[in-house]
Amino acid sequence: MSFVVIVEHQSWRAFELVRVASEAGHEVAFVTSDLAWYLKGRPAEETDLVRADHVREVPDTADPDRLWEALAPLVAVRRPDAVLSVSEKHTLAVSSVAQRLGIRHTSLDALRLLGNKYACRRRLAEAGLPPVRCRLAEDLPGAVEAAEEVGYPVVVKPVDGSGSVNVSVATTPEEVRACSRPILEQHSYGRSTLAQRKVLIEEFLTGELVSCETLTAGGEHLVLGITDRDVTPLPHQVELGGCFPVPHPRAEDIAATCRAALDAVGFDFGAAHTEIILTPAGPRVIEVNGRLAGGLMPYVQSAALQRDVYRDLVDLFLHGTLPQVAPTGRIACIKALTADRPGELRAVEASALRAADGVVDYEIWQATGTQVRPPQHNRDRYGSVITLAATAEDARRLAAEVIATTRLVIAGTGA
Repeated sequence: MSFVVIVEHQSWRAFELVRVASEAGHEVAFVTSDLAWYLKGRPAEETDLVRADHVREVPDTADPDRLWEALAPLVAVRRPDAVLSVSEKHTLAVSSVAQRLGIRHTSLDALRLLGNKYACRRRLAEAGLPPVRCRLAEDLPGAVEAAEEVGYPVVVKPVDGSGSVNVSVATTPEEVRACSRPILEQHSYGRSTLAQRKVLIEEFLTGELVSCETLTAGGEHLVLGITDRDVTPLPHQVELGGCFPVPHPRAEDIAATCRAALDAVGFDFGAAHTEIILTPAGPRVIEVNGRLAGGLMPYVQSAALQRDVYRDLVDLFLHGTLPQVAPTGRIACIKALTADRPGELRAVEASALRAADGVVDYEIWQATGTQVRPPQHNRDRYGSVITLAATAEDARRLAAEVIATTRLVIAGTGA
């Protein structure tokens, strides 16, 4: 039995790594700086946290030295065999701890680069990948000046952001100021993480958005598959869904670009989620994220691959070898439930198709009595469905039908 320490998690269905590590027979510790952030009022006994052998709430999980200090009593009793996280804001501190313990970890230099999108852009360009025009700004006048240098329209985003939060497209100086203000005013991302409060202005690229999902070990980047992406129209570009693994006609170009980007930043171990836009001039890397894909995408991947990608990640950190992944002939799609108007959510009428053949996951997240609105960022998604079929078209169609027959009753709208 191995000892696995898990530091923080994604907010979606927290404690999944705890579950899979426990089911595999390992001793498990879960460490967080804010347990209430995950429980959201639920008793811990009603979650998979009960599977953990140790639960530690510590002052800081984002600072490497403070995390090491907080973990010292735990690791003094038994040296962990793996320390890992799927929370992007905590991977650097976690890898620093693993390095001190002498166990497998992602390159600290690579994670530092990925934590600064401007520095990452520069490294990709230095490595010969097609550049994307960008500028860094530290105040509103600087953001407007940067946008004018890059050329409208521009993408406005936090230099250290994640989850598409505060990412918008601006076409005027007024819009740049409006989009930049919340970034400059953000002091923390929660769970002991501090915001850099800098604005990255990038050129707006046109083309199809895809992502490349990989696991890396021993100098090899294993491409698990390519995800296509369904996003809302400008200006917000909220992700509404996607299918995996899509048999894309440009799959070789996408995989090659993905591997080149990972090599450029020195990503040497772990999971990565690389976003790419297929422009008329060729593939352009949008972001490289040193983690599994966000939200419920790991469940989409698990459904299509017919294996648990969370389990694969735990095994990778324990054993250092890549999984043997074979094609299954199945494609999974996810589609989000959103509101078409603002107001108070009074009720949700679930789809009669939620138990249909091919529906593998269906969930409503938003509680009644709360405010909803049309999507402006990824938090404005109120439920989802995951479907599985032999083709992307069939899986996508079923997902759309399930969402279309799920009814949000919003106060004052009569719908």
